Amino acid sequence: PLVTSAELDPTNQEIKELVAKQHVTLARRSLEEAGEALSNEHYVEAERLYTTSIESFKAVDAAGTMDVHVFINRATARMRQAKWAEALEDAEAALARSPELPVAHSRKGQALRGLKELETAYTM
Repeated sequence: PLVTSAELDPTNQEIKELVAKQHVTLARRSLEEAGEALSNEHYVEAERLYTTSIESFKAVDAAGTMDVHVFINRATARMRQAKWAEALEDAEAALARSPELPVAHSRKGQALRGLKELETAYTM
């Protein structure tokens, strides 16, 4: 498990930079492995890896620059497992970052349909 710079020495800039690099490296590696897992229909593993990537980006305050497709792809992995509420959360996180992205709207509609919220899905 990675540590935060605050756990080591919050005043040491070198440590902060090293820890941030570790988190970004882990986030990118997890993202790459998640894409492969999703392609191979290993949905539980894909979800876990996308989550690791998201958490690692957030740990270094890089969540604002995180690719919106991380949330879209995790939503896909969650929908394949019938985790509709979690997929809806991811679709909404994607929409918060990119409100006009068609695939984010599609994932939201699919998740709402899975939750049996058909009227909401069709009127969004």
